[in-house]
Amino acid sequence: MSYTQINIHNGFLGNILYVTKLLQAKKMREEYGKLNKVKMSIWECCEMLDKIVDVSDPDLEESQIQHALQTAETVRKDCLNEY
Repeated sequence: MSYTQINIHNGFLGNILYVTKLLQAKKMREEYGKLNKVKMSIWECCEMLDKIVDVSDPDLEESQIQHALQTAETVRKDCLNEY
């Protein structure tokens, strides 16, 4: 394959993957975006998310709840004057 053919092939492949991911994202938004699958409190949600292991997180020593609380506290401090 020539350089041009490879670029064309990669362009088409990229477009196909983009459209596929876009359609999948739209489908998921339609299905789950209404937030009507389950009713729970914020804390129940945190407890459920705490069971998920985020392998991309370098700090696996702390729970997801602890991370959520740290994030919330940081946002509160940073945006305190905005509310």
